[in-house]
Amino acid sequence: MHYGYEILPILLLASLGGLFLWLSRQGGRKLGPEPRCTACGYIVHGLPGSICPECGADLRAAGAVTAGGRLPPSRFARVGGWSIFCLLTLPGGGGILWWDFVMPFLPQQIHAMDVSTLGQPQSGAYHSIIIRREVYAHGHSGDVAPAWQKVTLELTPNTGPTSKMYVDLPSLHYRDVADSKEPINSPPLDERALVAWMQKAQIKGDSSQALACPTACVGRRSRDVTFPLVHAYFPMMTKPLTRRDFLRFGAAVLGSTPLWADPLHVPPPHWQPWPFYVMDTGLVGPDVPTLEEKVSLAKELGFSGIDYTFDRAKLPRMIELLDKAKLELTALYTSPLIEVPLDAGLAEAIKLLKGRPTRIEMALRSRNLKSSDPAGDKRALELIDRVSDLCGDSGPVVSIYPHTGLWTQSVEDGVRLSKASGRRTVGVNFNLVHWKWVKQDRPQKQSLKDALPYLFLVSINGLAGNTIGPLDQGNYDLPGFLRRLKSIGYRGPVGLQGYGIKGPSREHLTKSMKKWREMIQTLRNA
Repeated sequence: MHYGYEILPILLLASLGGLFLWLSRQGGRKLGPEPRCTACGYIVHGLPGSICPECGADLRAAGAVTAGGRLPPSRFARVGGWSIFCLLTLPGGGGILWWDFVMPFLPQQIHAMDVSTLGQPQSGAYHSIIIRREVYAHGHSGDVAPAWQKVTLELTPNTGPTSKMYVDLPSLHYRDVADSKEPINSPPLDERALVAWMQKAQIKGDSSQALACPTACVGRRSRDVTFPLVHAYFPMMTKPLTRRDFLRFGAAVLGSTPLWADPLHVPPPHWQPWPFYVMDTGLVGPDVPTLEEKVSLAKELGFSGIDYTFDRAKLPRMIELLDKAKLELTALYTSPLIEVPLDAGLAEAIKLLKGRPTRIEMALRSRNLKSSDPAGDKRALELIDRVSDLCGDSGPVVSIYPHTGLWTQSVEDGVRLSKASGRRTVGVNFNLVHWKWVKQDRPQKQSLKDALPYLFLVSINGLAGNTIGPLDQGNYDLPGFLRRLKSIGYRGPVGLQGYGIKGPSREHLTKSMKKWREMIQTLRNA
């Protein structure tokens, strides 16, 4: 299909060509009233015979003699006019006719390639994976695009050479390019082979670390590793993969289903709801005085995990209870001073969280500096990098927590520090209530878009003016906020803020969970 911006230049050229042709046919200079030969313009007044002495035309024929008008165009003018018309109009119009009506019926070799880079895994276990999908076929360009025939996986570890694997899609046979150049005759690709291939590339981490492969999101805890582009191929996994999951997602990603009409088209991802966790600020009611009761209520109501305020003495028990309930310790909230060395207790706590996807939230404070003052960046980065070094490559990760009145009080502060750190394991939270409480100078969606490459967590709550409440209360447009979050492509967890809400935790958390499910259903149906 050709659009207006393609046709307008062709029409312009055709118009110019027609103008030259019309001008070439207008003849020469204007003639006087004397009778003249119509064919050549020779004055025939007073001739003794009836034959034009100039061109030999028979002057007795009807219309052979004329008076006035203009000289007829010369042969040079006619040839020039037609030449300019053809040069201006035929290449454009002929090109459209050729590509639209001739080329589709000519046999040709079709070669299509689609390349995607999946980089910056949250676990930091490797640098990137490149997926190259190719197809070679004979046919016509108007035919339906054939299915992908071959996939090349290129795994780049943090250190060491790049590893490559070729996969033949019709059979799912594969070959490690480092092993042999013989024809591919291996058993069909499965989860074990993919994990073995990644381990062979000397990815950092022990056997408990999540190993994620973009062909099927392989890993014991696939949620430990996320990719910015992986959701163009399959939904975010929030539970360990079964063999059925592996085969289903592997088939979809490897391209066993044809991509109709356009071989370079990547179908839009199927949207999946965000994991929904609860912050422990909402688990302070009189009905949940113990850690056991807090975890039990979170499990019963369907939350994916808990954001826990750091308590050195109680953390080991909290981890134990969450593991038993099969919930995540989604985040560990801390609020260190940038002028003070790292708390030794936090350093010990990080050891307990090794291999987990927990976000170490850092709501950074300062004794001497005002909120958002970049003069504190150097000290803050030293503290952030220290925590990041303790976390290592296998988790947890660092997420800067914007908090009204503290040194890092805006999401822009977190983005600035994340960029300056340059580490894949350093990111930022977006807290709706603190965003609302801090004066903003640009639209919310723009702040979310700018933060997206570094965005580890988002938290929401009901808002009646500036007062925190359950999700079903207040006048803030929460469905609109979730639509914006969906539209920018955020795939991480969303948390429930419950700070300052009075009464039994079960009561207001039940209301919030009901409203959450209603909003998610609306987004599903949109």
